[in-house]
Amino acid sequence: MENLLSYKNKWFVVHHKTLLYENPNLIGFRDRNEWELISKGDLIVYYQTGYRRIKGFFEIKSKGINIDPDFGRRNFAKGELQHQHELKLVYSFDFPFDQSMASNLTFYSRLRNPIRWDNKRVFPITNNDVSYILSL
Repeated sequence: MENLLSYKNKWFVVHHKTLLYENPNLIGFRDRNEWELISKGDLIVYYQTGYRRIKGFFEIKSKGINIDPDFGRRNFAKGELQHQHELKLVYSFDFPFDQSMASNLTFYSRLRNPIRWDNKRVFPITNNDVSYILSL
């Protein structure tokens, strides 16, 4: 667990509930700007919407356009999630995580519409946030 804190850049990523089952080694974004925030070697906390669960800590292995051109095909238009990152599971963690728990994350107090996560998918987190999540 200590090595989770050693990552320079850490992100909380809000991802659609079905995408983890479609490909557990990939995240995809509509918004190129959010995709560009995350780089190879960064750590992400994967939050699965709908089920409201944190599904684990992942390292970004690679970054590309259409790594899997069919990713998201069940709930999104073809190519809608073309901005993609390939993931490597670093620490398996499957825990319910509701809005009241999320309110303890450092970025959360800056959200104008916390219920909708300000319609964003990527949020910077700190070592304190990682420690908090691990303490659940």
